[in-house]
Amino acid sequence: MDESFEEIYEQYVADIYRFALRLIGNVTEAEDLTAETFVRAYHGWSQRLQPDRVRSWLFHIAYRLCVSRTTGNV
Repeated sequence: MDESFEEIYEQYVADIYRFALRLIGNVTEAEDLTAETFVRAYHGWSQRLQPDRVRSWLFHIAYRLCVSRTTGNV
């Protein structure tokens, strides 16, 4: 993967935020979940995913965090 994590963040942060906001419906919670998504992604970055899988991987992390937040399992 040639892209740096910073480039990935810049490319997807707005999409992840909008996704979290749609699922949660709260601006502050969506901001927190977006930040947590990228923290977790950063810690898992060594997996070196194929470029075409990065987006789905980020959305998967965000989705799991949103579901956990709504069920109280964070």
